[in-house]
Amino acid sequence: MMVSSKVRARTPKNSRGAGYSLLESLIALFVFATAILYLAAGADFALRSGTRSNQESRAALLARSKLSQLRSWLQQSSPNHFANFSSYPNQGSWQPDQFGCETRVDLAAQQTYTPSYPSEVFLPAAERRALDQSLLRARVQVRWGTQPYQQFSLVSLVSDSRRAWRAVIWP
Repeated sequence: MMVSSKVRARTPKNSRGAGYSLLESLIALFVFATAILYLAAGADFALRSGTRSNQESRAALLARSKLSQLRSWLQQSSPNHFANFSSYPNQGSWQPDQFGCETRVDLAAQQTYTPSYPSEVFLPAAERRALDQSLLRARVQVRWGTQPYQQFSLVSLVSDSRRAWRAVIWP
């Protein structure tokens, strides 16, 4: 018997090799890198959205606080600030705030009409019976940047609490 000194490793007949080809590895690396980039972009979007939501919440709180200050200023009995609302300090100008925002308060008289008869609602404003200057339209704006979406606006009607309201009943 003849013994061969060379020993061969046994491999399956239809196998190309034990590992992945270079092309398969490159495709897998590309897919993995693309997935990592999309995850990073999603995390960045979530962080920016959270920051913007936080800024909008602060702006809403600040606007409500300014409106509350305005209401208490208007209701002071001496002097009658409601009658002379144009004397509100810094009205119509942007003022820096302690939170890194800027605030602006605008006041205007709000004309109201009495709808004594149901059909009076449909008349033009010039033909309706107007009430006296009993309401003010207050607009409080808060901005925290230069972009249009970095601004919050709160609009409210403020009435004179000293006014004696009475119902008029028509026969």
